[in-house]
Amino acid sequence: MEIGVIVDATANLAGKIYNQYKKVVNYNWELKFETLKVLEEIGIYEIVDPLIENDISAYAIYMPSIENFDEKDLELIEKTAMIADELKSEMLVLPAETGKIDTIFLDKVFELVSNYKLKLCFDTKHKIANVMEIFNILSNYIGGVFYISTTLSILSKHETMLSVVEDMHGLLKIIHVGEKDVNLLKKDKSLFTHYYNFIEYLIKKNYVGYLALPFSTDDHFIILISNLKYFLKIFKEREFEHVR
Repeated sequence: MEIGVIVDATANLAGKIYNQYKKVVNYNWELKFETLKVLEEIGIYEIVDPLIENDISAYAIYMPSIENFDEKDLELIEKTAMIADELKSEMLVLPAETGKIDTIFLDKVFELVSNYKLKLCFDTKHKIANVMEIFNILSNYIGGVFYISTTLSILSKHETMLSVVEDMHGLLKIIHVGEKDVNLLKKDKSLFTHYYNFIEYLIKKNYVGYLALPFSTDDHFIILISNLKYFLKIFKEREFEHVR
């Protein structure tokens, strides 16, 4: 398990690394394209070169939401896969709505992503029913290609949150933390306890994946992720000693 930072993939990324993101260059990044227009227009090496030059690790590339799946969309997915391949990333992330996923599309994407030796996480939002429906669809595919990411509020009902993790049976690879949670944490440090407990729970469950927080420019965010990374290290060491 690792801590990830979600960073916008935009033009002039090199300048933003120097001006905005320099305090998080030592963290694992999830590069997020907010719109299809940005992904369509940006050059692959506008993204790749600044990260390689600054020795930044990107574990995942987050694609924009796709409305109607067609050949043009497959080309964009392949473009994203090429970026991931250049950066030696592990995963692609694609927002998913259950009503829009069809087997013909899945078969084509499965083959494409397999060729690049990547994982593709279908990102689901909040509702457990949606998570489980997508889980059931993806369970028909074998080969270690399709996985799930989701957004959880670690500050919400603990039982509900943990049930999502329990039910994924190894398919859950990224847990996104919402901006609302991050803003609350920055204001009230007593809420850190929820995250420490959750990280400890994930370690004990042998969760292999990322807990990813959206980047924020203020110093409170840097303190937050530094603390989470520190406690993750402590819990890992404690679990290792327990196993020994």
